[in-house]
Amino acid sequence: MKNTSVIKSMPLVAIMGGLALSSAQASVVLLSDSFDSSTVSTDGHKFSDLSTSGAVGSGAWETGSGATKWTISGGAVTNAGGGTAAQNEGAFSRLVDISSITDTSLNKLTLDVNFTTANASENLFVHIRGYTLTGAPPAGTQSMVNGGATNGNAWNDANSYADWTIYNLNSGQLNNHNSDFSTAASAVKLTDGVAGAHSFSQTFDMSGYAAAADDIAGFDYLGVYITRDHTGTSPSVSIQDFTLTAVPEPSSAALLGLGGLALILRRRK
Repeated sequence: MKNTSVIKSMPLVAIMGGLALSSAQASVVLLSDSFDSSTVSTDGHKFSDLSTSGAVGSGAWETGSGATKWTISGGAVTNAGGGTAAQNEGAFSRLVDISSITDTSLNKLTLDVNFTTANASENLFVHIRGYTLTGAPPAGTQSMVNGGATNGNAWNDANSYADWTIYNLNSGQLNNHNSDFSTAASAVKLTDGVAGAHSFSQTFDMSGYAAAADDIAGFDYLGVYITRDHTGTSPSVSIQDFTLTAVPEPSSAALLGLGGLALILRRRK
Protein backbone atom coordinates (compact mmCIF):
# COMPACT_ATOMS: atom_id res chain seq x y z
CA MET A 1 0.00 0.00 0.00
CA LYS A 2 2.84 2.40 0.79
CA ASN A 3 4.41 1.95 -2.63
CA THR A 4 1.08 2.59 -4.33
CA SER A 5 0.45 5.77 -2.36
CA VAL A 6 3.89 7.11 -3.27
CA ILE A 7 3.22 6.57 -6.96
CA LYS A 8 -0.17 8.23 -6.67
CA SER A 9 1.36 11.30 -5.10
CA MET A 10 4.10 11.71 -7.71
CA PRO A 11 3.38 13.42 -11.03
CA LEU A 12 3.60 11.12 -14.03
CA VAL A 13 6.09 13.47 -15.70
CA ALA A 14 8.42 13.25 -12.68
CA ILE A 15 8.34 9.44 -12.67
CA MET A 16 9.03 9.13 -16.38
CA GLY A 17 11.68 11.85 -16.21
CA GLY A 18 13.47 9.99 -13.44
CA LEU A 19 13.43 6.76 -15.43
CA ALA A 20 14.76 8.49 -18.52
CA LEU A 21 17.51 10.13 -16.48
CA SER A 22 18.59 6.79 -15.02
CA SER A 23 19.17 5.39 -18.51
CA ALA A 24 20.79 8.54 -19.92
CA GLN A 25 23.42 8.86 -17.21
CA ALA A 26 25.52 6.13 -18.83
CA SER A 27 26.21 8.16 -22.00
CA VAL A 28 29.92 8.69 -22.68
CA VAL A 29 31.32 11.73 -24.48
CA LEU A 30 33.98 10.22 -26.74
CA LEU A 31 35.19 13.49 -28.19
CA SER A 32 34.21 17.08 -27.47
CA ASP A 33 36.03 20.21 -28.57
CA SER A 34 35.11 23.90 -28.65
CA PHE A 35 38.56 24.68 -30.12
CA ASP A 36 39.39 27.20 -27.39
CA SER A 37 42.78 25.68 -26.58
CA SER A 38 43.28 22.89 -29.13
CA THR A 39 46.26 22.62 -31.42
CA VAL A 40 46.79 20.96 -34.78
CA SER A 41 49.99 19.44 -36.14
CA THR A 42 50.89 18.56 -39.72
CA ASP A 43 52.53 15.21 -38.99
CA GLY A 44 49.61 13.14 -40.25
CA HIS A 45 48.13 10.18 -38.34
CA LYS A 46 50.48 7.21 -38.28
CA PHE A 47 50.19 3.83 -36.60
CA SER A 48 52.80 4.95 -34.10
CA ASP A 49 50.29 7.57 -32.93
CA LEU A 50 47.93 4.88 -31.63
CA SER A 51 50.06 4.34 -28.54
CA THR A 52 49.95 8.06 -27.74
CA SER A 53 46.44 8.93 -28.91
CA GLY A 54 44.25 10.76 -26.45
CA ALA A 55 42.09 8.91 -23.98
CA VAL A 56 38.32 9.28 -24.11
CA GLY A 57 37.46 12.96 -24.42
CA SER A 58 41.05 14.12 -24.97
CA GLY A 59 43.72 14.06 -27.64
CA ALA A 60 45.16 16.25 -30.38
CA TRP A 61 44.12 17.07 -33.94
CA GLU A 62 46.29 16.18 -36.93
CA THR A 63 46.43 16.99 -40.63
CA GLY A 64 48.48 15.58 -43.44
CA SER A 65 51.89 17.02 -44.16
CA GLY A 66 52.19 19.55 -46.96
CA ALA A 67 49.79 22.22 -48.14
CA THR A 68 47.11 21.91 -45.47
CA LYS A 69 44.95 24.95 -44.78
CA TRP A 70 43.38 23.80 -41.50
CA THR A 71 44.12 26.09 -38.55
CA ILE A 72 42.76 26.46 -35.00
CA SER A 73 42.35 29.93 -33.54
CA GLY A 74 39.87 31.92 -31.47
CA GLY A 75 37.54 29.05 -30.61
CA ALA A 76 37.18 27.63 -34.12
CA VAL A 77 38.91 25.44 -36.67
CA THR A 78 38.93 27.16 -40.05
CA ASN A 79 39.93 26.40 -43.59
CA ALA A 80 40.28 29.20 -46.12
CA GLY A 81 40.51 26.70 -48.96
CA GLY A 82 43.23 25.04 -50.95
CA GLY A 83 41.89 25.71 -54.41
CA THR A 84 39.00 24.26 -56.39
CA ALA A 85 38.17 20.66 -55.36
CA ALA A 86 40.53 21.00 -52.37
CA GLN A 87 43.31 19.11 -54.14
CA ASN A 88 45.88 17.73 -51.66
CA GLU A 89 44.22 19.56 -48.81
CA GLY A 90 44.05 16.58 -46.49
CA ALA A 91 41.71 15.54 -43.71
CA PHE A 92 41.49 17.23 -40.33
CA SER A 93 41.51 14.25 -37.98
CA ARG A 94 41.76 12.89 -34.48
CA LEU A 95 42.29 9.50 -32.83
CA VAL A 96 40.80 8.48 -29.49
CA ASP A 97 41.74 5.43 -27.43
CA ILE A 98 38.40 3.85 -26.43
CA SER A 99 39.79 0.48 -25.35
CA SER A 100 38.84 1.18 -21.72
CA ILE A 101 35.11 1.25 -22.55
CA THR A 102 33.41 -2.04 -21.63
CA ASP A 103 29.74 -1.02 -21.51
CA THR A 104 28.10 -3.03 -24.30
CA SER A 105 24.87 -1.02 -24.01
CA LEU A 106 26.59 1.90 -25.75
CA ASN A 107 25.29 1.07 -29.21
CA LYS A 108 24.33 4.53 -30.49
CA LEU A 109 26.55 7.40 -31.62
CA THR A 110 25.33 10.99 -31.63
CA LEU A 111 27.26 13.53 -33.70
CA ASP A 112 26.76 17.25 -32.97
CA VAL A 113 28.59 19.95 -34.94
CA ASN A 114 28.16 23.74 -35.04
CA PHE A 115 29.78 25.36 -38.07
CA THR A 116 29.56 28.25 -40.53
CA THR A 117 30.05 28.34 -44.29
CA ALA A 118 30.68 31.48 -46.34
CA ASN A 119 29.91 29.80 -49.63
CA ALA A 120 26.76 27.81 -50.42
CA SER A 121 28.80 25.42 -52.58
CA GLU A 122 30.96 24.37 -49.64
CA ASN A 123 30.52 20.71 -48.65
CA LEU A 124 31.67 19.44 -45.26
CA PHE A 125 31.94 15.72 -44.38
CA VAL A 126 32.70 13.67 -41.27
CA HIS A 127 34.12 10.13 -41.49
CA ILE A 128 33.77 8.14 -38.26
CA ARG A 129 35.78 4.91 -37.99
CA GLY A 130 36.27 2.19 -35.45
CA TYR A 131 39.58 0.31 -35.31
CA THR A 132 40.12 -3.18 -33.93
CA LEU A 133 43.62 -4.52 -33.33
CA THR A 134 44.64 -8.16 -32.89
CA GLY A 135 48.31 -7.31 -32.32
CA ALA A 136 50.49 -4.38 -31.38
CA PRO A 137 50.43 -1.34 -33.71
CA PRO A 138 53.37 -1.41 -36.11
CA ALA A 139 56.39 0.67 -35.26
CA GLY A 140 57.69 3.47 -37.42
CA THR A 141 55.87 5.97 -39.56
CA GLN A 142 53.42 3.86 -41.55
CA SER A 143 50.42 6.09 -42.33
CA MET A 144 46.83 5.24 -41.42
CA VAL A 145 45.20 7.79 -43.72
CA ASN A 146 46.24 9.32 -47.02
CA GLY A 147 47.32 12.88 -46.22
CA GLY A 148 46.27 14.14 -49.66
CA ALA A 149 42.55 13.40 -49.44
CA THR A 150 40.53 15.13 -52.14
CA ASN A 151 36.83 15.83 -52.73
CA GLY A 152 35.71 14.88 -49.24
CA ASN A 153 37.53 11.53 -49.24
CA ALA A 154 39.65 10.21 -46.37
CA TRP A 155 41.33 7.20 -47.95
CA ASN A 156 42.95 4.55 -45.80
CA ASP A 157 46.56 4.06 -46.80
CA ALA A 158 47.27 0.69 -48.40
CA ASN A 159 49.87 -1.29 -46.48
CA SER A 160 50.78 -4.85 -45.59
CA TYR A 161 49.89 -4.72 -41.90
CA ALA A 162 47.28 -7.43 -41.30
CA ASP A 163 46.51 -7.11 -37.57
CA TRP A 164 44.06 -4.23 -37.79
CA THR A 165 40.57 -3.79 -39.21
CA ILE A 166 38.60 -0.61 -39.88
CA TYR A 167 34.84 -0.17 -39.80
CA ASN A 168 32.78 2.75 -41.01
CA LEU A 169 30.77 3.61 -37.90
CA ASN A 170 28.32 5.70 -39.93
CA SER A 171 27.03 2.51 -41.53
CA GLY A 172 28.82 -0.47 -39.95
CA GLN A 173 30.47 -1.48 -43.23
CA LEU A 174 33.93 -3.00 -43.39
CA ASN A 175 36.22 -0.11 -44.32
CA ASN A 176 39.48 -1.87 -45.09
CA HIS A 177 42.57 -0.61 -46.88
CA ASN A 178 41.79 1.63 -49.87
CA SER A 179 38.15 0.53 -49.83
CA ASP A 180 35.26 2.39 -51.41
CA PHE A 181 34.02 3.28 -47.94
CA SER A 182 36.78 5.88 -47.62
CA THR A 183 34.98 8.23 -50.00
CA ALA A 184 32.76 11.22 -49.27
CA ALA A 185 29.73 9.15 -50.29
CA SER A 186 30.22 6.98 -47.20
CA ALA A 187 30.71 9.91 -44.81
CA VAL A 188 28.20 12.14 -43.05
CA LYS A 189 27.49 15.23 -45.15
CA LEU A 190 26.90 18.19 -42.87
CA THR A 191 26.12 21.00 -45.33
CA ASP A 192 22.84 21.62 -47.11
CA GLY A 193 23.72 24.04 -49.92
CA VAL A 194 22.98 27.14 -47.85
CA ALA A 195 25.65 29.53 -46.60
CA GLY A 196 25.67 30.73 -43.00
CA ALA A 197 25.55 29.23 -39.51
CA HIS A 198 24.50 25.58 -39.14
CA SER A 199 23.74 23.25 -36.24
CA PHE A 200 23.98 19.58 -37.22
CA SER A 201 22.90 16.60 -35.11
CA GLN A 202 22.50 12.95 -36.11
CA THR A 203 22.36 9.65 -34.22
CA PHE A 204 23.61 6.34 -35.64
CA ASP A 205 22.18 3.08 -34.30
CA MET A 206 24.99 0.50 -34.19
CA SER A 207 22.79 -2.32 -32.90
CA GLY A 208 21.99 -3.53 -36.43
CA TYR A 209 25.51 -3.20 -37.84
CA ALA A 210 27.09 -6.23 -39.46
CA ALA A 211 30.46 -5.30 -38.01
CA ALA A 212 33.00 -6.77 -35.62
CA ALA A 213 30.83 -5.37 -32.86
CA ASP A 214 27.48 -3.61 -32.69
CA ASP A 215 28.48 -1.36 -29.81
CA ILE A 216 31.34 1.03 -29.13
CA ALA A 217 32.90 -1.33 -26.57
CA GLY A 218 33.90 -3.68 -29.39
CA PHE A 219 36.49 -1.27 -30.81
CA ASP A 220 39.95 -0.28 -29.60
CA TYR A 221 40.29 3.13 -31.24
CA LEU A 222 37.98 5.75 -32.69
CA GLY A 223 39.01 7.87 -35.67
CA VAL A 224 37.28 11.09 -36.73
CA TYR A 225 38.20 12.61 -40.11
CA ILE A 226 36.74 15.95 -41.22
CA THR A 227 37.03 16.61 -44.95
CA ARG A 228 35.50 18.98 -47.48
CA ASP A 229 34.75 19.36 -51.13
CA HIS A 230 33.86 22.62 -52.84
CA THR A 231 33.23 23.86 -56.32
CA GLY A 232 33.56 27.58 -55.66
CA THR A 233 36.80 29.51 -55.97
CA SER A 234 36.59 31.25 -52.58
CA PRO A 235 35.39 28.65 -50.08
CA SER A 236 35.49 29.12 -46.35
CA VAL A 237 34.34 26.97 -43.43
CA SER A 238 34.57 27.50 -39.67
CA ILE A 239 33.77 24.76 -37.13
CA GLN A 240 32.98 26.08 -33.65
CA ASP A 241 31.99 22.93 -31.74
CA PHE A 242 32.35 19.20 -32.35
CA THR A 243 30.95 16.48 -30.07
CA LEU A 244 30.63 12.72 -30.52
CA THR A 245 28.75 10.85 -27.79
CA ALA A 246 28.16 7.13 -27.21
CA VAL A 247 24.58 6.62 -26.08
CA PRO A 248 23.12 3.47 -24.49
CA GLU A 249 19.89 1.69 -25.13
CA PRO A 250 17.37 2.35 -22.36
CA SER A 251 18.34 0.11 -19.47
CA SER A 252 16.33 -3.01 -18.70
CA ALA A 253 15.46 -1.58 -15.30
CA ALA A 254 14.08 1.58 -16.89
CA LEU A 255 12.03 -0.42 -19.39
CA LEU A 256 10.65 -2.62 -16.64
CA GLY A 257 9.83 0.48 -14.63
CA LEU A 258 7.89 1.99 -17.50
CA GLY A 259 6.06 -1.28 -18.01
CA GLY A 260 5.13 -1.43 -14.34
CA LEU A 261 4.01 2.19 -14.40
CA ALA A 262 1.75 1.49 -17.38
CA LEU A 263 0.20 -1.46 -15.53
CA ILE A 264 -0.45 0.65 -12.44
CA LEU A 265 -2.07 3.42 -14.46
CA ARG A 266 -4.23 0.89 -16.24
CA ARG A 267 -5.46 -0.51 -12.91
CA ARG A 268 -6.30 2.99 -11.70
CA LYS A 269 -8.69 3.62 -14.62
